[in-house]
Amino acid sequence: MKYFSGNFEQAVETANKENKKIFVYGHTDWCGYCRKMEKSTFKEKEVNDYMNSKYINLNYDLEKGEGVYIASKFNIKSYPTCLVLHS
Repeated sequence: MKYFSGNFEQAVETANKENKKIFVYGHTDWCGYCRKMEKSTFKEKEVNDYMNSKYINLNYDLEKGEGVYIASKFNIKSYPTCLVLHS
């Protein structure tokens, strides 16, 4: 999956310009289910093609950097967490 390289605010701006929704994939380093999802679901071509065409995709370790802010903002307490946001 192609993940957006800017910050959350930039992702919102880009989503508005491109008329897309925002997909947030939240994970941690220690989460086994996160690793499983990354190795299976997120590797499927059909999933990638669809997600890249419809969403600005964000990938956050919810215990590091901007991910801590995202976890707090959306009250995320379990992993993996996937959010679909309308910009």
